[in-house]
Amino acid sequence: MRFLRHFLVASLAALLVIAFVTFRLGEETGRGLLGGTLTAPFDALVGGDLFNAARAGDVVARMQSVIIAAWTVLGASFVSFVVAWIVAMLVGRNRVAMVAVFPLFSLIMVLLATAFVIADVALVIGVVWAHGFRDAGPSGVSSISLSTALIAVVGALTVVGFFGAVVRMFQIPPMNVLGLKAQSPDHAKVLAFVADVARSVGATAPRHVVLGMDLSFFATNAPLQPLGETRLKGETLYLSLPCLRLLSEGELRAVVGHELGHFSGNDTRYSIAFAPAFRGLEEAAHAA
Repeated sequence: MRFLRHFLVASLAALLVIAFVTFRLGEETGRGLLGGTLTAPFDALVGGDLFNAARAGDVVARMQSVIIAAWTVLGASFVSFVVAWIVAMLVGRNRVAMVAVFPLFSLIMVLLATAFVIADVALVIGVVWAHGFRDAGPSGVSSISLSTALIAVVGALTVVGFFGAVVRMFQIPPMNVLGLKAQSPDHAKVLAFVADVARSVGATAPRHVVLGMDLSFFATNAPLQPLGETRLKGETLYLSLPCLRLLSEGELRAVVGHELGHFSGNDTRYSIAFAPAFRGLEEAAHAA
């Protein structure tokens, strides 16, 4: 929902530009809103060579070009908002759909939000450009050049922040745990126990079993980093050493069987595909 708000902000920025430049256009031409100022940019676009006139320095043509650009941004923002809302409604809470849609869709949302940031910066630069300031100082640098450069730098920094979040979106940081990987022959009984439970519940035995000091049991497909050991990748079952001393064999079988069931139920696939993208999307939203 945060990105939907960004699309609304992009719409608000475009509306403000439209209102301001339309007001200035009315002052420039001496025509009121009801006197054709609202429709003048589109009439000029259809009936003449608007953009060539704008490039030639016609202030009215420049203002009309900015208004048309702002309406374009406003329309694109509205369409993006509607599409995002429809996709969110269709996907709902379906985990399979989330895994299939969310990573790519979130990337598209970040890129769209970045595009709207660029568009909003361009609109503000366009407002400066439309007024055609030419008051060059002793250095020969005009105020339009300074204003444009400042706005462009701010916009560029924002865009860099967005793209940094895009990169982080697809990087899964390892989970650091205080524990060690169970290996034969030191932990042969534990590995045999896990394999036996996996067979009894019809699940695949995990690639790694980690014995640690946290008071929890969990199954994950995300990278796991035991203290002082090689990073583990693939299906990993984490067993709590303190809890192992408290549970009976039957209770332990139930807990391990439950965790192994996550591998069969695609829960870990959901977590590894959805969670990093969601975190990256949240970071990108804050970067905006």
